[in-house]
Amino acid sequence: MSTSPRLSLCMIVRDEADMLPEFLEHARGVWDELCVVDTGSTDESARILEEAGARITHQPWNDDFSAARNASVELAGGDWILFLDADERIGEELIHQIREVIADDRCGAATITMVHEQPHGHQRQEKLLRLFVNDPGIRFEHRIHEDVGRTLAEYLDRSGRQMTHLTGRVQHLGYVRQRAAARDKKTRDLTLLQQSVDEDPRDLYAWYKILELARFWSDGELLQTTAKAVSATLDDPLRRSLGSRHYGGEMVALLTAGLYGSDVGGALAYLDGWEDVVGASPGYGLCRGDLLEVAGRLDEADAAFRGCLEASESSQLQNITVRPLMGRCRVAMAGGRLDDARRLVGQALEHNARDPEALLCAVFLARAEGEQAGVDALCSDHRGRHGDTDELEAALGEEAFSRGDWDTALAHFEAAAGQPPSGRVALRLSQAKLAAGDVDGAHELATELMESIPEAGIGALICDILESRASLFELDLDQARADQALKAWVTVLAASGQAELWKTFLENGGGVVGAFPWLPDFVGSLQRE
Repeated sequence: MSTSPRLSLCMIVRDEADMLPEFLEHARGVWDELCVVDTGSTDESARILEEAGARITHQPWNDDFSAARNASVELAGGDWILFLDADERIGEELIHQIREVIADDRCGAATITMVHEQPHGHQRQEKLLRLFVNDPGIRFEHRIHEDVGRTLAEYLDRSGRQMTHLTGRVQHLGYVRQRAAARDKKTRDLTLLQQSVDEDPRDLYAWYKILELARFWSDGELLQTTAKAVSATLDDPLRRSLGSRHYGGEMVALLTAGLYGSDVGGALAYLDGWEDVVGASPGYGLCRGDLLEVAGRLDEADAAFRGCLEASESSQLQNITVRPLMGRCRVAMAGGRLDDARRLVGQALEHNARDPEALLCAVFLARAEGEQAGVDALCSDHRGRHGDTDELEAALGEEAFSRGDWDTALAHFEAAAGQPPSGRVALRLSQAKLAAGDVDGAHELATELMESIPEAGIGALICDILESRASLFELDLDQARADQALKAWVTVLAASGQAELWKTFLENGGGVVGAFPWLPDFVGSLQRE
């Protein structure tokens, strides 16, 4: 009598007690045994898993995800392996599909659809290999961004089994910025990625992930140094290979930003040199469209954005919907075609009603068309269809801020920032407090935000100057980001209309000129406006 194939769900965990109960609830019914490697939890993770019936082994972390994954597979006695993480939520549809696949002798592995939740309602989707036959020859490789692709391909070749794709979804929560905000995660990932490229300088995927990490953390220095290192590594065969890689166009866009920064002409010339390799990529097209827009070549920019909209597939759905639509909207606005701009922003909001840029543009266009009545009508329609959203409040705050209506801006930013205030909108709330003359309130909030948003520390510095206080803190900012942040705060103060505060800043601000030698000229330019 035949028996149903057994499935081993394999995991590695460390301090996931907050995530595990919901994970286990969603995964109920998919596994016959649960095999876990704990790499050093100090919370209740082990107890929660033991109560769920897991087989657990404890293994010190050794900077190698593959080693930990393989240890979890070694625990498995099932016929099939499924691997998931505690911050992933498997759907019922996928559970049913998995049970069908493992009962099919023709199948040896399957990819699943992973949906990465991102800020403001955006998502990234990709096909990931997470399910395969439990065979001793199939093992993970690479210390970070580990996979079984090479060894699985060998197994499929010798067994004659096939790979299939399952449409059921797993929701990944880990890319939500609040969850990834711990600085030690950046340090850990960067250390492992740098070890990977030290071991194999031609590992383009590891280089790409370092560039991506630099962008995520707004680390301009890391982006620049990595782009230079990659550029020195790219011989012609390696360069050509980017055309067949799913991340090729996005990597070229990151290289362009790292190598050329604000040099628009140089960046466009560099991108043109890649057109024959990755020109059809939405990541490449968006980067080129943005640069052409800045260069004032609006017809060419519009064509580049159109090309992104015509692309059939991208893991970043916004790269073939919202982002190019907003690019075309900006081009239309620059050309004075406001009706076209309204149509395009409406299409963008149909794809994602919470997109900050689309909402902000919609609010500005509504005021241009119908003053406050137009804004009220937009808000009524949006709230009726989507309810109250932080993104709409933030957009209304930005529009009021641009008009110098500090009280209205404060009210909207306070609604969007939450309690306690957090995120980038809280930084704008602190700037609005300064513009309204509430130096103590601005200083208190900026100080609270410094750890998560280092640019807030520049605001605290400005407030200290205004109150003749010494600033006793260090900021995790490179010079370029510090310069940009100081310009933003000083511009707010200059536009505030707070004459006494501006006078005090001019009298007391000389102490920071050593660190920011450009400040006197910048202040002079603001006074001339």
